[in-house]
Amino acid sequence: MEMEMEEGRGGERVEYLFLIIFTVEAFLKVIAYGLLFHPNAYLRNGWNLLDFIIVVVGLITDGADKDVGCLEDAD
Repeated sequence: MEMEMEEGRGGERVEYLFLIIFTVEAFLKVIAYGLLFHPNAYLRNGWNLLDFIIVVVGLITDGADKDVGCLEDAD
């Protein structure tokens, strides 16, 4: 049972690591290219738009998981 919990935590840590890496990448690209209004802006490229959506969904999911975890701990 402990082994399964440790494996789950390891996967969760990797997920957070990738979320941090992609968030930093998106942030740096927004600084470098501009967000939307420049002709070569970050959100005008389809692949960057996909990356941005994945980062935003990941951050929302992470925030929702933490909120639900707080509610479950209160019981």
